[in-house]
Amino acid sequence: MLFRFTLHCQVFGLVQSQYEISIINFATVISRITRNSDITARVGRFEFFTLLPVHNNQGINFINRLVEMWGVQDFVITHSFAEYRAEESLLDFLNKLDSANSAKS
Repeated sequence: MLFRFTLHCQVFGLVQSQYEISIINFATVISRITRNSDITARVGRFEFFTLLPVHNNQGINFINRLVEMWGVQDFVITHSFAEYRAEESLLDFLNKLDSANSAKS
């Protein structure tokens, strides 16, 4: 299952160092709840992907733990996730992930 997390600033006028601290804090939270064998990457300024070998219910539990550990911050987390199926092309899989994200907006 592939997860996409995006941080969105809720406070106007933050300085650059506050953005950087939030990004580091978010990366720390993800690293605390994932295993060494799991893959997480920062792919944009405020966007992260995490690849986990889990199914739907476990994925929802992962998101809930992450949001709970993140708590109340100047940045809120939006997320989407999609489960890869062997018959899908990579492009279809990424489009499914994008659609899941658009549906939440």
